[in-house]
Amino acid sequence: MKKEKERQQKEKERQQKEKERQQKEKERQQKEKERQQREKERQQKEKKRQERERQKEKKLIEEYNIDIRKYEAELDNLEKKKKAVAAKIKLKKDMIAAINPKN
Repeated sequence: MKKEKERQQKEKERQQKEKERQQKEKERQQKEKERQQREKERQQKEKKRQERERQKEKKLIEEYNIDIRKYEAELDNLEKKKKAVAAKIKLKKDMIAAINPKN
């Protein structure tokens, strides 16, 4: 009878240890799951941050391109005006030359 009680006690202790082991394993898995979730959230935040940065850069590039096109158009207009002024000057010189021919 005493041996039977000892055997039952040992079995009970073994079961208790097994239960504790399973509990520890469960806790370890839970911690791992939480760690993975935090990592996933961190990656998502980083991805969003990079996307915002990319959009910001894209917007700046577009603004710079608009400015460049505006300045190119302005330069074209100035070059046209320069040619027009040069043509008027030549016309006036020709008219003066026609009125006052050099001997």
